[in-house]
Amino acid sequence: MTDARAHHDRYQYMRGLYDAYPPALPAHRDWEIVVGFYAALHLVQAYFCTKSLRFQAARHEDRIAAIRRSPELNKSHQFVVAYKTLQDVSEQVRYDPGFKVADTHLQTAKENLETVERMLQAKVNRVLAAHHSP
Repeated sequence: MTDARAHHDRYQYMRGLYDAYPPALPAHRDWEIVVGFYAALHLVQAYFCTKSLRFQAARHEDRIAAIRRSPELNKSHQFVVAYKTLQDVSEQVRYDPGFKVADTHLQTAKENLETVERMLQAKVNRVLAAHHSP
């Protein structure tokens, strides 16, 4: 559970940054999406660390494949679309210098992060609490 806890801690850190980002850097809201994606990524990684080794993923492509192999995650089309859309827009921000982020991108990214959280946060918290060492 050490890896799951480490990813969950990183998720919480990134989620805090995501919440603090808009007022701190209002002229660079595009990177808010990137921070939100990496918060989601670490929550997904924490979830996978609570599962069997077949779901371990070190790269983005591996993670998408692991999501598709996961019966629990793949049955939620909304989850799959939310995570993949968040990843895609994050990559546009990072790699497409002509990409212009609109308010709709920011709102959709927020909704997608919340979808990932709704699906995984309680599951990860439950497993971590069960393996808590005093």
